[in-house]
Amino acid sequence: MQIYHNPRCSKSRQALALCQERDVDLEVVEYLKEKPTRKALETILSGLDGDLKQMTRAADLKKAGLEATLDLLVERPEFLQRPILVDGERVSVARSPEAVAEFLDAQNRGK
Repeated sequence: MQIYHNPRCSKSRQALALCQERDVDLEVVEYLKEKPTRKALETILSGLDGDLKQMTRAADLKKAGLEATLDLLVERPEFLQRPILVDGERVSVARSPEAVAEFLDAQNRGK
């Protein structure tokens, strides 16, 4: 599983801590240090059923077209919503501890 993580974000730190408490095998992607690729962003978007609004933080981006938004997120990853959990094809923008727990519980049920 991957977590797109910003250590300066309290929600992201909470999500990471919960994953660690549950001993989740986790790859931490500090997306502000290593910008996500276009392919990674497309994978996230696919897991969110194409709902671009879920993965962006800026209101103006939510009105932009798909291609323009993905291009901007590659260049300016600070506009990416966080934290994002990715487990294969499953993706969640897990802004609350409850959303993280739900995602992890669903992962455990799938095993």
